[in-house]
Amino acid sequence: MAWKAFSPEILTHREPELRIQVGSTKDALQFSTDGRENVNAMANGRVHKSTSRWEGDTLVTRWRLEQDGSAFIEGSDVRMIAQGGEVLIDDRTIRTPWAEAKYHIVWVRKPYL
Repeated sequence: MAWKAFSPEILTHREPELRIQVGSTKDALQFSTDGRENVNAMANGRVHKSTSRWEGDTLVTRWRLEQDGSAFIEGSDVRMIAQGGEVLIDDRTIRTPWAEAKYHIVWVRKPYL
């Protein structure tokens, strides 16, 4: 089995706003947890569109990446907090026209330096 390392993420959550900064970059995705669509511009003219909503204690995000107005990747993230807020579990599905991949990602909280 091949393992893929994911870049660290910094999450800032003030209901209904959620901001996820990926890796060491300053780029961040902005989400709202109330079902409104969010649109985030990305590199190379790509656009990340998503909707997120709470289902009990689980945050479900459905998203798609678009270029030139057409979706080329879509997926979902189902996130839940565990171990008293020290762990974030993300069950991620990514779909392309030719394949589907599923990831079970376990994030462990570390102090932000």
